[in-house]
Amino acid sequence: MNPLLEHFLNLRCAGDVLNAVSPINNPSKEITESMALWKWLRPHALEQPDYWSVLDLCAGNALTSILAVHSLPIREAFAIDKTPRERPGHKFVRRFHYLEWNIHNGFAPPDTRHWLVIASHPCGTLAERVLTIGRDMNAPTAALTCCRSSGKLPILARNIISLFPGQRDRYAAWSLALANQFDAKIRFVRSVLSPCNILISREAA
Repeated sequence: MNPLLEHFLNLRCAGDVLNAVSPINNPSKEITESMALWKWLRPHALEQPDYWSVLDLCAGNALTSILAVHSLPIREAFAIDKTPRERPGHKFVRRFHYLEWNIHNGFAPPDTRHWLVIASHPCGTLAERVLTIGRDMNAPTAALTCCRSSGKLPILARNIISLFPGQRDRYAAWSLALANQFDAKIRFVRSVLSPCNILISREAA
């Protein structure tokens, strides 16, 4: 079995999390994506219990933020999306909030808590926006990057992409350019069940 999927299913909260976010279009894929971000969140949360709040941008069904409040010692989680995909089970999740917001139209966090910023598969320029928000908040940030969009990309990204003919190589080059732009780390999470499996992360200054 896929190790990220197996780890999720071994969590005591797995059933409660799935009940809260169902239906999921592609459960195995989305669970592995969320678990990649969960593994990044976990050491922060364990090092400073009840200190951090999670800001889940481009949250979709909010699987990652709901998994976090169920399984990690965080204060609470906020899921943000311009088109909320709220589920009936969301209302039963404690310390969880879903907000409608288009982050391209400017963004201010709900208050001045200590934030961990995450995003699962923000497409194209949304990934750059997520990393910009995290940097501006001086918050530890992680984004599992997704496909590129036709929107305007950083000059460095366009220059690097021009050197690679294959789609997979272009995706890696684009992710590398984003990491360079934000002085961030980059790594492949090979257990994620998607060809877009690069995690970009940066710590607070």
